[in-house]
Amino acid sequence: MRFKSLFRLSVSLAIAFGGFSPAASATPPSERIVTPNAAPVQTAVENAVPFNPAAPAQPEEGKVVNFTLEAKRANLEVAPGVVKEVWTFNGQVPSPTLRVHQGDTVHFMLINKDPEMAHGLDFHAGQMDMGTYHKPINPGESVTFDWKAEYPGVFYYHCSADPVIMHIANGMFGAVIVDPPGYKPTGKEYVLIQNEWYDNSTNLQSLLEDTPKAVAFNGVASQYVSNPLTADPGERVRFYFVNAGINHFSAFHVIGTIFDQVMLDGNPKNTLYGVQTVAVPPGGTVVTDLYADTGTYAILTHSMKDATKGGLGILKVGNPDSGESNQAATKPLPNTSSPSPSAQPGTDAGTSTNQPADNTAATGEHTIHLTSLFAFSPSTLTVKAGTTVTWVNDDSTIHTVVGDTFDSRNEKKDGLGKGDTFSYTFNTPGTYPYHCTMHPFMTGTVIVK
Repeated sequence: MRFKSLFRLSVSLAIAFGGFSPAASATPPSERIVTPNAAPVQTAVENAVPFNPAAPAQPEEGKVVNFTLEAKRANLEVAPGVVKEVWTFNGQVPSPTLRVHQGDTVHFMLINKDPEMAHGLDFHAGQMDMGTYHKPINPGESVTFDWKAEYPGVFYYHCSADPVIMHIANGMFGAVIVDPPGYKPTGKEYVLIQNEWYDNSTNLQSLLEDTPKAVAFNGVASQYVSNPLTADPGERVRFYFVNAGINHFSAFHVIGTIFDQVMLDGNPKNTLYGVQTVAVPPGGTVVTDLYADTGTYAILTHSMKDATKGGLGILKVGNPDSGESNQAATKPLPNTSSPSPSAQPGTDAGTSTNQPADNTAATGEHTIHLTSLFAFSPSTLTVKAGTTVTWVNDDSTIHTVVGDTFDSRNEKKDGLGKGDTFSYTFNTPGTYPYHCTMHPFMTGTVIVK
């Protein structure tokens, strides 16, 4: 009976808070059309498609924007060594980012290829009767309708099928960017969506009572520590930040910087200036702009327990490993900056800058540092057979270095304290992944040639 009462409570809360009373000027969506037997259901679960954190390009203004999502299952490594079968739109977590201009019409189609359950869609960017448009569709069905983006900003979208908390907890969420009139992107623009992963995400009781085992930006815990997001010195960096929840507030912060401006919900009318940390509730969003000099800057939720569980990444500006200093970052004059070539996030794995052109270090001894950012630096090191690698803990926190063929705990049972070292000689070619058992999101790889 308790489970049933909790279920009824979750549904009543969804009804109470999920609805929206549209303004008188809101354009009603077009007719909702459901087509049975629109597509065959999924027969095999494949690996998830990686999410691209770079914001999509602006579409042509004043056109109908087509947006199609397919509900399907996928396998995703949500943290090092932890693979979950997740529920997705288009086989990825987060789902694809939709970008439109304010006033554009979105022609939306949802195709349910999940063989086991119904799915629906709740667009926070739209204004529509939830009883009609958020209604889920059954396996094999599709639904279409048109809606208009009336307000600028960045908005959350998620599956609307009951229990909503479970569908979100299993990965069915994404972002909509609605650009205000006259806005032209400059610098770097990244989409960051924070979410929580639970051990038993298909048990409603667990989602209501348990604590998350991992917290992630864009679906994978700490993925941007070993594969940093990048920018040029003095370049504007814009984050479209969404908190998918399901339960925790985010305290969005970038260590070593101050947000030049913050737009709550991404609406220019809600602009704050000189903000250090911004609170983003579950289901909430924010747009932040910053400028930084050459260096390494931690992106995190300042709810430290969630940062430690994986709500942490790195923004790498310029080439801090070169030892060269750039002129202090300054805000560009209005209308004088132009877009710079987009850096591919995740291309710099932190490999040694002193390696030969073939990226294979010579034999001898090489050092990997355990940093205060809970990361191995470099995270990937390529060496020749016969090389001795030494790990040095520069952090005041205790860590371990554990792979299939080596284990620092054999020498330091309680872990490596600050200044402690551990060495291993790699005599056999191959790929050697390793991690810190105390902080499993800390991962690294030694490649031996």
